This record gives sequence, structure tokens and C-alpha cells, in this order.
Amino acid sequence: MNLRSIRKEKNISVPKLVEMSGIHYRTIQDIEKRGDCLVSTAKKLAATLDVTLNELCGDLETNPCAGCEKEALFPECVCLIQGK
Repeated sequence: MNLRSIRKEKNISVPKLVEMSGIHYRTIQDIEKRGDCLVSTAKKLAATLDVTLNELCGDLETNPCAGCEKEALFPECVCLIQGK
């Protein structure tokens, strides 16, 4: 996940990102350390930082979705998560 590099490129501190996104400080720290998060959190961060999910999570491999056969950025496509 490219959260730290995007945040620094945009000159946004962790406290400012907390304020902008509503995501807890510790959660942002954990994401930057582990490199992963919930899809809903990634969507919120991408919207807050005005980047695509692919830009934010670009180091993840795409996998064909078992439900819809589209390339999925995450191990499970949204269609499977939503039960479609």
C-alpha cells in the first residue's frame, strides 16, 4: 500500500489525515506499518487523498474474481463481499 508515500507527497501529516478522513490515528499508523486495510477504509482514504484505489493499493496483485471473473484489486472482489 502506498499510503505513506502519497500522504508525504501531498504534504499531509497523520494528524491532518485523521482530521480529513475521520479514520482513527492508530488505524492510519497500522495501515502504514502493515500495508493493508479493509476495502471500506481504502476507499475512504483514496477519496480523501483524491487518488484511485489502484494508486493507493498499487503494490497489490490483481486476481480474477471467482464471482464475476473481472480483475479484482483485492483478494475478494466487491461483488463477493456484497453477495452479488
